[in-house]
Amino acid sequence: RERARGRGRGRMAFPLTPRSEGAERLPEEEDGRSRGIRIRGWALRTASGPIAGAEDLARFEAALGSPHLPELLFSSSFLRAEHEATGAKVELDALGALRGWQEEALPPVQVAVARDWQQSRRQAFEEHSVKAVDYDWTFTTPFAGSASAGGASLQWEEARGGEGVDRELLTRREPILFFDDVTLYESELDDHGHCKLSAKVRVMPSCWYVLMRFWLRVDGQLVRLRETRLFCKFPSEFEEKAGIAGPPEVVREVKHCEASMSAMAGAASGPGAHADPEASA
Repeated sequence: RERARGRGRGRMAFPLTPRSEGAERLPEEEDGRSRGIRIRGWALRTASGPIAGAEDLARFEAALGSPHLPELLFSSSFLRAEHEATGAKVELDALGALRGWQEEALPPVQVAVARDWQQSRRQAFEEHSVKAVDYDWTFTTPFAGSASAGGASLQWEEARGGEGVDRELLTRREPILFFDDVTLYESELDDHGHCKLSAKVRVMPSCWYVLMRFWLRVDGQLVRLRETRLFCKFPSEFEEKAGIAGPPEVVREVKHCEASMSAMAGAASGPGAHADPEASA
């Protein structure tokens, strides 16, 4: 746990009129793809753009120095939380995530069919100097959001004991003022499984909460889950009136886990196994 101070089919909703809880909607972009909410000094904005076209693909390839990109790349989609008084912000976007994928550079996962095929043609590969796939084609990323203020990066610090996400607060029956679900990229991995990176945001009168999830299923091989939770609790009315509210804090929790299909006792391992990220997570 840490803290920091100071696909275009996502669902957007303002379940209640934000002004009823001291909040207001942010102006919408002309294309209607970006909306948000302002509450308690924070501006939270999301965008759900279309699948990247040739121009955006070329921009990403140039930025990454790599022609390898997910099949469905939502290059203009993002989720951003900014504290307006200090300029501190946390942003989740596809380019940041793919930079993390490139830097981590995990070894490529070998599916059974490819492994057998390469083994049977090893001599031909050697004779013609053919290289096997040498990059992580699952697009697994350690990206947990970029934090900055005034153009400078912010460093996360280790949280003290008990300073994690307040799950009790999140389970209270509170009105949801704003919600969105944004897909950043997705791929069917050449019919060998499925990967998806998405982010959800929920804003209530007492706090805001973000869950970014990378989900990977390689058929017959493994399931991988990487989650980042961001949480900010607003000061109470008493704290504000007494002048003891303190600076804003964002708590970040990161979880990485994976398992091979064979290690998941009693779990199916066929092509359709673990097709639902919500159920398997």
